[in-house]
Formats: sequence, C-alpha cells, structure tokens
Amino acid sequence: MGHARKPAAEGAKQQAVRTDGDGSARTVIFDVLRRKNWPAPYDFRALRNGLHRARETAFRNCWHRRKRRAPTTTQA
Repeated sequence: MGHARKPAAEGAKQQAVRTDGDGSARTVIFDVLRRKNWPAPYDFRALRNGLHRARETAFRNCWHRRKRRAPTTTQA
C-alpha cells in the first residue's frame, strides 16, 4: 500500500527557495529517526536546523578528539 504525500506548507516552501547551499545539507537523519531503511546512496537535501547543527557539532568534536589522539609521524 502506498503512502499519500502531503504537500509542504507554504512557509516551508518559501524557506527552501530562500536558502542557499549552506542552509541545507544532504542527510539520512530523518529516515533514521523514522526507522526507514533506505539503501546508502539514497538520501535527500533538507534545510539545516537545530538537529542538523547539533549532529554536525558532535561529529566535529569527535573528529577533533580523534585527531588529537592520533600518533604523529616524524621524518628523520
């Protein structure tokens, strides 16, 4: 059985038109939250919001901690 798609609210459409590439992100987060199991190449572009920013900040913090712990190589 297919799912009926609801049209987006007018305000959401206007915000999508006004934003630029930095105001949106390719993401699977909403599918993860809804427990949808889409294959890896399928994601979509969504407007960045507090959820995206928190996730991106957590990723950056984790990345920087890993970089600090990584051994450095020196050349003689």
